[in-house]
Amino acid sequence: MKLIKLPLTFIKLTLVTILISATPFLAHSQQQSISDLIDRATTAGIAPPQIEHLQNHAELRGISQNDLINIIGPAVTMAENNLPWDMVFKKAFEGMSKGINAQQMIPVLESIAEHSGRSADIVDPWMNRPEVGRMLDRTVAGMDRNNFRNEMVRVGTKTLSGNFDRTVLEQTFATIAEDGALENIKPSGVLAAINVLSDLPTAAQEPTATAQIVLRALQGGFEAGELQLFAEAMNASQRRNQLPASAIADGLSQQLMGGTPAAQILQNMFNGKVGGGFPGNVPPGINRERVNGGRR
Repeated sequence: MKLIKLPLTFIKLTLVTILISATPFLAHSQQQSISDLIDRATTAGIAPPQIEHLQNHAELRGISQNDLINIIGPAVTMAENNLPWDMVFKKAFEGMSKGINAQQMIPVLESIAEHSGRSADIVDPWMNRPEVGRMLDRTVAGMDRNNFRNEMVRVGTKTLSGNFDRTVLEQTFATIAEDGALENIKPSGVLAAINVLSDLPTAAQEPTATAQIVLRALQGGFEAGELQLFAEAMNASQRRNQLPASAIADGLSQQLMGGTPAAQILQNMFNGKVGGGFPGNVPPGINRERVNGGRR
């Protein structure tokens, strides 16, 4: 049987024709996909102007329709599950403004969606506790439960995204809501406390002791603004003393029990006075702990 040899030019023209014929179908298929996703987004409560704004930014930066689907997708999934989806849009805008390509952004956005679901699994049962309801009712005019819940999911997402131990985070929420613990605490203080957890220098290696430090500060009268400075103060204290988190917790407790105001405690930490008093002063037994830990 003879093989028929076609001219190379004919083969090239045929391939080009096939590609041109397929292009409208592919484009239509992509357009339908993004259209379907936008319909889902709108149904889930994401306003069309917000989606258009993101689309315009993506188009200006040459992001493909397929990548745009993968950028919007995590936000739509979050919206459908009553999660604060705007975290994804905010991160996407931030990434595009910095010139980060879509392939680097997409895993980060998917991670936000994943961690927000885990955060909600912790926050939602906690929100149903009567102690939390009473705390919200004590605020001026009462804080909107849904807004507070969403903010708690946000800070929980940030903490989990920072690789903070999930079990310790669950225990921290439980401790915050123990009998009487919330009586003198404001919602803004709880938000700040959870938000700062993963920022502390000891968070990865000593999550339990780190959580205890924050809880002692919160229950000792630290307001939201003071808690926001806590990570910076603890970093300064760590640089000066090289102490484990448990030692810093003991020093903090000593100052709180001594009636030292929160602002002064922060200043002491910035100056390396873990137990208050002169620079480098630490509670009894902590120097031994530092030496036994091999750090001088």
